[in-house]
Amino acid sequence: MNELKPILSRLIPVHDGILRSGEDIVEHIAIRLYDSDCRKLGHYFNEIPLVLKDIVLVIDMDTEMNMNGILGFLENSTGLYLNETIEALDRMEAFRDANCLRNIRAILLAYGIHLHHAGRAGTNPRALYEVSSRDKHQGTLLKDAVGAIEAEASRMYLYSEHENLFDHVFLYAEKNKSVLYEEVDRIMLAADLT
Repeated sequence: MNELKPILSRLIPVHDGILRSGEDIVEHIAIRLYDSDCRKLGHYFNEIPLVLKDIVLVIDMDTEMNMNGILGFLENSTGLYLNETIEALDRMEAFRDANCLRNIRAILLAYGIHLHHAGRAGTNPRALYEVSSRDKHQGTLLKDAVGAIEAEASRMYLYSEHENLFDHVFLYAEKNKSVLYEEVDRIMLAADLT
């Protein structure tokens, strides 16, 4: 818990009586998320406030999809959080993208492809991962599934001129910023007491 406090201090803009806008909060998190100071966030992923977790999941998805496309997202450790990312998108009311990811999950299941942790207990749950199927183990998705996955992904925000996923993220952060600050304050206080 003591390592979580400096990570949260780095990720969340200082609450100095002024509640930042949702956009400011998301941009602040996005700029700092991949700093060396915040790399251990994965160790505490189940302990951080849900609003922060949702924002991080969408930033991770966006980063991976921009760098490596949908297959990179699925094959990277971010793919381990496919279900959680879908839930986050639902909470953000980004239903088109949530539904696309649901359809992609259905394609994966139809081809017997599973995303799961390959690590040992006690390791960073976001560091070790594996993609496997009944027919092929570790690494790449089955070739037959790739076309269907990419076709579904082409309907997502990343390829749309008319919708920006981050409009949903900013609005979600705006609506939930008080809860976020309350939960972060609670975690900080608990860390001070230990």
